[in-house]
Amino acid sequence: MIREHKKHKFPPFAELPVKPNVELISDFMYENYNRWEDNITAHKGLAVASNNIANETYKCVEHFHLTVPNKSDESLGEAGDYSLKDKLKRQVAHTMDEHNWKHPASFYDSTPLEEHLNSLFKAKIIRARYSRMKPGGYVPPHIDYNTTYAVRWIMPINGNEGVVNKFWYKGEERELHMENGKMYFLNIGFRHSVEHNGPNLRHYLMGSLASQEDILHLLD
Repeated sequence: MIREHKKHKFPPFAELPVKPNVELISDFMYENYNRWEDNITAHKGLAVASNNIANETYKCVEHFHLTVPNKSDESLGEAGDYSLKDKLKRQVAHTMDEHNWKHPASFYDSTPLEEHLNSLFKAKIIRARYSRMKPGGYVPPHIDYNTTYAVRWIMPINGNEGVVNKFWYKGEERELHMENGKMYFLNIGFRHSVEHNGPNLRHYLMGSLASQEDILHLLD
């Protein structure tokens, strides 16, 4: 299981001290640019009953995953009416537990990109995917999960002009304006939203870590 430090011990967001190979990450995305899927198809029932973000952002956000559930495991349980607490306790269908999204997709397996991304972190990467967001897109305020479940990271690739990430953190509203090519920790146990007020299609790489080794330096 992940270590025990809860969300309140960490800042709402922070740049991570890693050096991603932006060219490698960008080139791989464009080499696989035919793989984009809508929210529902890409997530295979990951959303829980209390979180309708997949539906609410259906027309403005698309993804393709680098890590997936093992094919032999996909039939183990079906998506249903689970609560967010069920998800955090990992008492959900197999594909709804993000810790099971750890197997490299066939087109990503044993590639230089997989080797590179794994080298950036001490913890195991789970549910890594490319995402793109249309200009004018909006992800409404929501909570995903506490740092006791997993640790979210993200790297904007391009088109990030005009994008504002807002966090409601300990009674304050905080804004994050990310820079292309930098890797960030996002504390998604707090309510947060994304507004794309820029003119261009935004591309970004994001994922989660199965444990907290890479953010322990951020503890209060």
